Amino acid sequence: MRNQDSKNLPVLFLKDMVLFPSSDVRLEFSTLEEKQIISLAEGYYDSNILVVSPFVDDTNINPKDLPTVGIIGQIKMRMDMPNGKTRLALYGIRRVIITNYHEEDVGLSANYQEIEIKSTNPKEEIACARKIMNLLETYIDDYSYNNNLLNNLIGVNNLDRITDLVAPTLPVDYFRKASYIEEIDAVTRSKMIIEDINNDLMILELEKKLDEKLSTEI
Repeated sequence: MRNQDSKNLPVLFLKDMVLFPSSDVRLEFSTLEEKQIISLAEGYYDSNILVVSPFVDDTNINPKDLPTVGIIGQIKMRMDMPNGKTRLALYGIRRVIITNYHEEDVGLSANYQEIEIKSTNPKEEIACARKIMNLLETYIDDYSYNNNLLNNLIGVNNLDRITDLVAPTLPVDYFRKASYIEEIDAVTRSKMIIEDINNDLMILELEKKLDEKLSTEI
């Protein structure tokens, strides 16, 4: 067992969903190894665990191919079911840089370093935040998209947090969401999100026009 002071945590892989900071996910596990990793986090690491969303879809993951950014998650609820499965509620705390992975008797652990968030261009951050908010208002007004999201964003001025609240709600695939996690610069991440929102708005507009055309032909 490595010393917690060295910033080492057991690793939990999520291969079909992504945990973001300031959000939560509910999971169900059935394998003995996953249950042992969860028990390890609960027993020795104050219910903290390093959540990693790998870019490779392979059951035999090579540590060299794993992401260099992960999310420190906290286990908020664990329920062992009569059918042998375990249900888990995880809350995302923050991104960290993963410096290396270690093979353990059960699964992997990883050393990590904290990310120092610096504001290098405040005006650009404000512009990106405003752009995201304007696009979201279009989304919600025209396409009934996630009405609760704007409420969750009230009073949030930090671009890093804005992007992490918006990203989980976007209709993009697992690998795109995993790339949001890997990008530690909030401005770059916000531009990725703006691009994805614009792309989806274009698709929705085309669908709307197609529906209107079909309705007139019937």
